[in-house]
Amino acid sequence: MSIGQGHRARIWLSQRHIYVLKTETSWYGGVRSRQLCIYDCPADWLTWPEKIRKYLGDIISVYGLQGYTVYLLLSGPSLLWKELKLATKRKEEARSMVVWDEAIGDGSTAYAFDLARTAEPPEGALYSWMSAAYPYDMVADMIQTLRSGNCCVKRIDVLPAAAGRLCPSGTGTLYLCEPVLIHVIRLKSGFPLSYACTSALPEDGLLWQEEQGQMCCGLWYDEACETWSLPPVSEPVKQDMDRWELVYPAAVLAAY
Repeated sequence: MSIGQGHRARIWLSQRHIYVLKTETSWYGGVRSRQLCIYDCPADWLTWPEKIRKYLGDIISVYGLQGYTVYLLLSGPSLLWKELKLATKRKEEARSMVVWDEAIGDGSTAYAFDLARTAEPPEGALYSWMSAAYPYDMVADMIQTLRSGNCCVKRIDVLPAAAGRLCPSGTGTLYLCEPVLIHVIRLKSGFPLSYACTSALPEDGLLWQEEQGQMCCGLWYDEACETWSLPPVSEPVKQDMDRWELVYPAAVLAAY
């Protein structure tokens, strides 16, 4: 068996950290081990091609990811998450419309993007689509660096989608807190409605956190109950975290 068949790495690229969840499986597919690794990066590392190549190259070397099958998770201010109204329910036609109309960004940057249709519209109305877009050159640099390190890039996803799998029930807002950035994702029954980045929690969220006597990496605001709590993480992810004693950033990657 080649190493890639039993070794997977889910990698979350964020503003100041690269989170790596390494998974080793047996020949019959059972998980033998899981380990979370966190690599510190400078604040601007995602804005410079040479730094993307350097720090992704570093984690391949430091964490021994050569030969791993890799799943990338993108996030941060460079990620555009946007609702679009289009006159088609066919994905290929929708993609063509987006490219033709330059509906993503201001036209100054080329984006790699994907689309998902959200719901059936009322009769005669336009179809609703959600788009996720990331600068094309940055994605190309990431893929090239990983392939150069003998990694097989299996899939690229975005943080709002992973958040929906992490918290698949209820309607509310998930706050994923990092040292210099807070990811804000509004969810409805696991579907991400919006995504943004900020530097501070709402005041009532801060008060709730202070009442707990600890800084929480994840917070949930339930719109129906108008209450704050820890995120309502799916049961499989809870079991994964308990079994392997993983700290909170791993929950996002475990839900990937």
